[in-house]
Amino acid sequence: MLGLEPLGEDVLFDRSRDLAVGGSYVYWATEQQIFRCPIANCMAEGPTLLVTADAEISALKVDGSAMYWLEASALHSCPLTGCEHSSVVIPTVAGAFHLYESARYAMDGSDLYWVDPKTPPGESFGWGGPVRKMPK
Repeated sequence: MLGLEPLGEDVLFDRSRDLAVGGSYVYWATEQQIFRCPIANCMAEGPTLLVTADAEISALKVDGSAMYWLEASALHSCPLTGCEHSSVVIPTVAGAFHLYESARYAMDGSDLYWVDPKTPPGESFGWGGPVRKMPK
């Protein structure tokens, strides 16, 4: 295929759940780990493990200085270089209803936005509620 170059035949994106690009790196999440690899030389340098989580990771996103992801229903953050213990930015974000549905949070250059879960009377889990905003 024209224009398509592999990052490396030996770099496995096994069980990858999310993929993000920031700066000169590609980031990906597996079940409970986040890795990164330099785009220009991934095969030679190999992936670097940045985060090991306590629960499954989903909805990985990166900006210029940090990565964000959902772990269970909490939004976590960590510097792009990795961290031993992530910060819980928002304790509860409304979850997606389907595996392939978009995450219920977003970000721009300065703020985080999320759907605050609200549980309707008689329901066992939240279907979503108001959109909230806070500085990163």
